[in-house]
Amino acid sequence: MSGESALLVIDMQETVLARCADVPGVIERINDLLGRARQSGAPIVFIQHEDPEAPELSPDSPGWQLVAGLDRREGCFATLQPGRSTEVATAADVAL
Repeated sequence: MSGESALLVIDMQETVLARCADVPGVIERINDLLGRARQSGAPIVFIQHEDPEAPELSPDSPGWQLVAGLDRREGCFATLQPGRSTEVATAADVAL
């Protein structure tokens, strides 16, 4: 999809945002971006960090879940970022 835009929402998880100074503001700004992406028809991909050495970032743990209040809807893609890797699973490639 050369030349088109997509929105990648990265690490918006409960554990990650627990250290954020302005969680409500961050969620509001991300939700605004999600609305704009939907209006333009851009693909939206949620990327969740997972780390087998950190129980709070293990898939399906409470801290691994996307932060409450995030406006995630049907049609969005989701994928994992394993460990501390900069590699992202191929679901992002498929979505884009």
